[in-house]
Amino acid sequence: EQYGGELTVANIFDVQSEIASEITAALRARLSSEERAVIARRPTEDVEAYEAYLTAVAYWRSSGFVESKLRSAAGLTSLALEQDSTFAEAWALKSLISGELFWMFFDRSDSIQSATEREAMRALELEPDLPFAVQALAAYHYRIRLDYDRALESVDRFLELQPPTSSIEGLAGAILRRKGETEAALERFERGADLDPRSGVETEETGITAYLLRRHDEAETWLKRALALQPDARATYSYLAANSLRADGDTAEARKWLEQARTAAIYDPASTDFSFVELALAARQPDRAIEESKRMTGPLNNQMVYMPPILGRALAWRLKGDAVRSGAAFDSARAELEATAAADPTEPRVRSALGIAYAGLGRKADALREGREGVRLMPPEKEAWRGNRRVLQLAIIETMVGETEAAIDHLEHLLSIPFDLTVAELRIDPTWDPLRGNARFEALMR
Repeated sequence: EQYGGELTVANIFDVQSEIASEITAALRARLSSEERAVIARRPTEDVEAYEAYLTAVAYWRSSGFVESKLRSAAGLTSLALEQDSTFAEAWALKSLISGELFWMFFDRSDSIQSATEREAMRALELEPDLPFAVQALAAYHYRIRLDYDRALESVDRFLELQPPTSSIEGLAGAILRRKGETEAALERFERGADLDPRSGVETEETGITAYLLRRHDEAETWLKRALALQPDARATYSYLAANSLRADGDTAEARKWLEQARTAAIYDPASTDFSFVELALAARQPDRAIEESKRMTGPLNNQMVYMPPILGRALAWRLKGDAVRSGAAFDSARAELEATAAADPTEPRVRSALGIAYAGLGRKADALREGREGVRLMPPEKEAWRGNRRVLQLAIIETMVGETEAAIDHLEHLLSIPFDLTVAELRIDPTWDPLRGNARFEALMR
């Protein structure tokens, strides 16, 4: 159909509702009174607020969890709320963005946690049956409370209110993945990607989940598709690199993906999901690891790992066999990490990193204590992915201090579950050299 007439600030929502009604009539769809009310509903009477909100949604959906884009989306959402403080969708979006800023370690303050809840509840107070507000509440329970069952209850409530969307299926997949139900998570991500084939978010997450399930060819297909949809997505390059390494130990292919990210000026050594330093160490290239660590302006600081540059250099000097330089670097890392741990004793990634620094100094008891504390603070039962990363770093510490059987116990378990560790990586990574020759470890390699 063609639509004529003047589009004005006053009639934009009427035109939107009219076209939606005509489409349903053309499809001979039978709408309930509730569905007709949804079509007729005006989200706001302020068109400037609505325009700021739509722009914010576009930034949010394409952010790729990049801090600058999330903060731009947050600013635009605040602008919408300044125009109309009763705009429920904008409050829901504000909550979702606040939760992602916390989740990605861009803001770990108590205030951002309380804001995430307050904003979601304000949206529900304004519109109790608004699906987007229910989605914001689900995300709050997931990201702030790590309460997966309550989060999934809100997902189910969303699906009672309206048919599934790409983003709600993606959120369900993310919740299930952290709960440890990775196969179920993959199904939800795939459904989300099917609902919106142009969504780089759900496409990328499908690839990442296939990667955790060690379906490496499938993961590569999805991740390449995601990269075509969002060429500036930093995480996609990182996971393509990690997938190459862990599929068959191909460090050259892994480096190619990281180099492409650097060429595109989107590689960030501070917050990347898989770094040049980690790759160089796995590839037995200590000099390259040292050079890459010198390019870092701050610690590697993502959801899974916290590593000051000096700790990367300490591991590289250790790999080179230079006890003097590695000892000095491990001691510097120890001092820095002790200060960081004192400032926030409950951060598990820092405790794991401190355990590695102690292990490098030969302080066995201290190393094991910190490694175990990292697991205690974030056990797999609380959150499968990050919790198992703490178990992996404990296995690294155990390997460094000679607790061979305990390390192999942990590796056997990690290889038996969906996780980003593979036999191909174990075969090449010098971290595990002290275990080579052990009958149990060699059996794992076979």
